[in-house]
Amino acid sequence: SSATALQPLVVAAHQAVWSLWTVFAFACAPVEQAALAFLPPIKGAFERRQTVQLIVASGAVVGVMGGITCLVSVLCVPHLLTPDAALWGTMQSVKFPAMLSLFLAGVDVALNGTLIAAGASPFQGGVFASSSPCARSQLVRHVA
Repeated sequence: SSATALQPLVVAAHQAVWSLWTVFAFACAPVEQAALAFLPPIKGAFERRQTVQLIVASGAVVGVMGGITCLVSVLCVPHLLTPDAALWGTMQSVKFPAMLSLFLAGVDVALNGTLIAAGASPFQGGVFASSSPCARSQLVRHVA
């Protein structure tokens, strides 16, 4: 994996931020579940559009809040993530990518819920299957 090319200090710093990232990435799951619960019974196009907009906006808000919390945690209270002060400076290097990816995760999870509720699971499966080899090739190329 890519981590084998990194120094141990860098991997440890990333791990501290990653642990917080995973907590907030899964905080978006209720938004996806709301899409699965509320969208299928809606018949009218106008109501469906409004509900999708509300679900996506909710996912964005959850993502932004998680991203801001991650950013503030890394900036203001890194000792809560790791007591090792040697990692705190390196943790700063991933604060903005973590914040941005949490925002995008919120939107992505909300959109996945709307696609599943709309019956687009075969489309999603195809996208996931086709993107996995691409992501893997980028990781392999990064390490090489």
